[in-house]
Amino acid sequence: MDERPILIIKLSSLGDVLHPLPALHLLKEHYQVPIHWVTQPEYSSLVECFDDVDKVIVFPRRNVLRGLRSFIKTLRSTDYQAVFDFQGLLKSALIAKFAKTDKRVGFADAREGADIFYSDLVKVSGDRVHSVDRGLSICSSLGLECSEVRFPVSFPEYNFDIAGPLVALAPCSRWASKNWPIARFAELANALVKQKNASIVLLGSPDDREECAELEKRIDGKVLNITGKCSIPELGGAIEKVDLFIGNDSGPMHMAAAVKTPVIALFGPTDPVRTGPYGYLADVIGPEFTEGEEPDHRSFKNEDTTVIEKIAVSVVLQKALDKLS
Repeated sequence: MDERPILIIKLSSLGDVLHPLPALHLLKEHYQVPIHWVTQPEYSSLVECFDDVDKVIVFPRRNVLRGLRSFIKTLRSTDYQAVFDFQGLLKSALIAKFAKTDKRVGFADAREGADIFYSDLVKVSGDRVHSVDRGLSICSSLGLECSEVRFPVSFPEYNFDIAGPLVALAPCSRWASKNWPIARFAELANALVKQKNASIVLLGSPDDREECAELEKRIDGKVLNITGKCSIPELGGAIEKVDLFIGNDSGPMHMAAAVKTPVIALFGPTDPVRTGPYGYLADVIGPEFTEGEEPDHRSFKNEDTTVIEKIAVSVVLQKALDKLS
């Protein structure tokens, strides 16, 4: 039996790093060997929370010239029986190429010419396939079938000092065009405080502090603003404890889905079929488009919020009341 480890490559981003977990779990069950994972520095603490990962290797994204030699030395210190590139970009494929192995598995539709570095190509059927299912297609190519989609992750316990029901709001994302207006989050929060005596938890990264501080001012009720005050694992622990998560298309949304916290995801120009919250406890609210008239999400990396603004507060509120009941 081959006891050499296998290597997973998924560098970014916060939500995307969670998507290979169901495939990773199947690979762990199949190979029964240690699993190493290459990721970027900002997500290493997150990957350390993955139950099936035995070693995290940090790719020096911001200091490539200074740290590349040490990184390659670490990477090549292990003889891997297989490498699986879940990222599908040139830089991740080059990492796979540098790894000491004869088996490099990646997607046939990988971008930037990455596929030329793989020994085994996995074809994904369909144009609109969720990232989780894309990962599972790698397992299918090995004859492994998934009977239950699982996200084995263990976050540190987070203790709240306010009473529930706890409703987490994550009003920010990396694209302004994906952000539902702060005024509508405030209107929603105040309605939940009034109708359900809810306590509101505001979540986000350090970059989101200004927006969440503005939102906090507009809420008349119990508010705990932990924006930028938590590490990524602590953020996961907090999301796991709340009764309901409401947010835009963002990393925290995917964290909530992974830990089975009920989710209401607000989608504008991006495609929830490909990047929506995965699981039966998640609901997506967004404008309906006629087939063929869906917006090209790549054209919305700007301040254009016309699509996300089509979502009415009343619709989100009713869904939230249903879930809290």
